[in-house]
Amino acid sequence: MMTGSRNLLWIIPLALLLGWPVYGPALSRFLAPRGDFGAAGQVGEATKRFVMDDVLYLQEINGKADWRIRTSRLATTAANSDVMDLTAVKGTLFRNGVENMQVGAAAGTYDTKAEVLTLRHNVEVLTTDGQVIRTGELEYHEKERRISSRSPILMTGKNLEVRGNGLEYNMQTRAYKVGGRVQVVSW
Repeated sequence: MMTGSRNLLWIIPLALLLGWPVYGPALSRFLAPRGDFGAAGQVGEATKRFVMDDVLYLQEINGKADWRIRTSRLATTAANSDVMDLTAVKGTLFRNGVENMQVGAAAGTYDTKAEVLTLRHNVEVLTTDGQVIRTGELEYHEKERRISSRSPILMTGKNLEVRGNGLEYNMQTRAYKVGGRVQVVSW
């Protein structure tokens, strides 16, 4: 014979099961999520947005280092996930896997489709030849292996100072082209 409270525990699940038609609809309405969740399940442009802090971005081509960038913040937006915004940028550009120049800037962007790294605000470039280039904005065109600037530039080197408006530098040939009214001081 079944006596005692322990043996009567089977009545609780049976009561819940048989009572579902009475309390089930009210419980379902109470537990249903509020709001519009139709867009949340769709995979689209909004899911490509991200923010990362203290990032080391290294790119290699055919096993050789092409460029290495360290930034305090890397972010994309939902409006354009192909462009990464960079903050406090310091990096190295390589030529045939060998360090060619150091770059630094307060801000920048990298367009992954156009493969263009744009540095802005207090841009400084230090080449392995000891030359220092300062400008307001500088672009590194990855496909063409060149840097360019349309802003006023100041290039200093050993016994040399060059001022101009715009710069083109081919990393393969190491040829400089300074535009605008160029001033050269040599001592």
